[in-house]
Amino acid sequence: MERKKIIVGKKKKKRKNINFIKVIIIFSIIFVIIYFSIQMIRMLFIYNELVNEYKKTRNEFEHLQKRLYEIEKERDMIKKLLEEKGVTIENGKINYNYVPQTIEGTTTASQTTR
Repeated sequence: MERKKIIVGKKKKKRKNINFIKVIIIFSIIFVIIYFSIQMIRMLFIYNELVNEYKKTRNEFEHLQKRLYEIEKERDMIKKLLEEKGVTIENGKINYNYVPQTIEGTTTASQTTR
């Protein structure tokens, strides 16, 4: 026959050992999740600012392009008027093609001397 052990007093409860390594791993995972969430939100704000800056720059570029087109039109018109009068521009040099240069109000080139 087997003898039964008689326990006097309360039974000892087994202590749950808190595994510190698991706690550290859980906290580090939570930290990484929070950190990358903050970084994603920050990148979203930066992206939004860059999109606004791009739109502003694009509008300015289109405005400058229109202005350049108008200036080129004006330049071509002036060049055409000069060619009608016999003046040509070659490599940035003005060639009057022997057109007498007169000051307004004078009738001949000899009166233009100062």
